[in-house]
Amino acid sequence: MFSKSTLVGTLFSFLVLYLLGWFYYGYFAAKFYESHSNINMESMLPSYIALGTLIFSFGFSNLYRKSSNALNPSKISGFIVGAWIGFTIGFGFNIISFGSDQSMDLTATLAEAIWCLIYYGLVGASIGWAFQLTAPKKNHHS
Repeated sequence: MFSKSTLVGTLFSFLVLYLLGWFYYGYFAAKFYESHSNINMESMLPSYIALGTLIFSFGFSNLYRKSSNALNPSKISGFIVGAWIGFTIGFGFNIISFGSDQSMDLTATLAEAIWCLIYYGLVGASIGWAFQLTAPKKNHHS
């Protein structure tokens, strides 16, 4: 749970999640979400977002560690695991949320679902890379 790979994966994925999320939601797509949701971006609490991001990163790194992809870690294997998490959150959770609270309209819900595939795929790639960098080196005896 607290292996070197998991901790480095947590750090890498925290940075990707926090910085990419800040850029995407705060700048790139801010106007889009303002016009397609009733979420007040100015009432966000950055310290709780950072704490939640850290917890999510730690959980994600441990999920990757437990997956068969961690046996041969790579950015690609991490991206695949991340994209599946993005699919689950983006399409599953967001469509459930649309059905229950309508904080975003259907256009934003679907845009968010597609973004989640990319976003969490990139986060997974950062974890796969961290695991690749921290994997024990294999000795090849001739």
